[in-house]
Amino acid sequence: MATTVDLSESKVPVVHGVCIAFMIHTVAVVALRLYSRVALVKAIGADDILIVFAAIFSEAFCVIILISTKYGLGRHVETVTSNEMQRFLQVVWASAMAYNTTLGFIKSSSLALYLRLSPSPTFRRAVVFMIVVVTCQALANLISVIFQCNPVNFLWRQLVPGTVGKCIDINNFYLANAALTITTDFMTYALPMPTLWGLKMPKRQKIALMGILGLGGFAVLSSIIRITYVVPMLTSKDPTWVIAEPMYWSVIETNIGILAISIPSYRVLIRRSFPKLLGSYSGGQSDRYSGGQSDSYSHGMSEGRKKSRNYGLRSFEIHERALGMDVMITGVGSKRNSEEQILVPGVIPDGKIMATTNVTQSVVHGREPSR
Repeated sequence: MATTVDLSESKVPVVHGVCIAFMIHTVAVVALRLYSRVALVKAIGADDILIVFAAIFSEAFCVIILISTKYGLGRHVETVTSNEMQRFLQVVWASAMAYNTTLGFIKSSSLALYLRLSPSPTFRRAVVFMIVVVTCQALANLISVIFQCNPVNFLWRQLVPGTVGKCIDINNFYLANAALTITTDFMTYALPMPTLWGLKMPKRQKIALMGILGLGGFAVLSSIIRITYVVPMLTSKDPTWVIAEPMYWSVIETNIGILAISIPSYRVLIRRSFPKLLGSYSGGQSDRYSGGQSDSYSHGMSEGRKKSRNYGLRSFEIHERALGMDVMITGVGSKRNSEEQILVPGVIPDGKIMATTNVTQSVVHGREPSR
């Protein structure tokens, strides 16, 4: 029994709503990130530049999708004319280029951020290796999309009688690309976790830092949801209708990725605007962030034979600075006889960490404590 199709149905409003909402969302996300990095931290890195490029191509991707709704996306194929179908194929081709370029910049931005996490040669080599992998993947996908047909314009002119050309099996390409995207997404966002877990810091702070960098998992989830729509799209006889879901899930995937990698840079902004929410790093508060750890070494039976050591500089703060967060730490011992701080970016060259420590020792019976 033949099924009837309601030709008045349309997914266009949903597509418009998702695209416009995320276009506004990404402008706000990147603007806040740049404000935090440029105005507050006064330091900008390669990851910030790369995420700006990701945002530009993400906005272009959304604009192309909005244009494609004019030529049939979100409508049943029976309502699409031959001329509209040619335009539709053109804009879908352009959207694939913008999508793959956006993903490449998002992953590269994440990996550029990781390079500041640890000086470990092994970790840095792994990050550089992943940068090469995601860059090659993005370039390979871009080249495959552009030259999927020979000649290139055969992709949208194949419906014109007498046009000669050939195309690759784009269905297999989309499936392989979706699976590879999920794999490299997972590898990218999981890469720093072993390094973070090995940090010498209180467990709660370690989990919090891993959670911040693990937010990219939402982008992986979006990729997985998207691939469930790709398979029906490739086999459907109503392509302009079924492509709507993969398109707006692609928008969700890329824009959530931009948000996830931008969240670490917001800590300084939140701390400046809502200091009570995240607490203070100054004075006696430093023990709160260092787990209250203080080292005292007793020598002999005399209370005078003590060397007080209280370091406000802890692993958590070091790695916050690596994440581009503005950090000012003043750690003071019980007798306020030692002090150590990280200077805010801009005061020291190249964003290096500089520490100053003053230690007071008491000597009993004219003899210095053993070290």
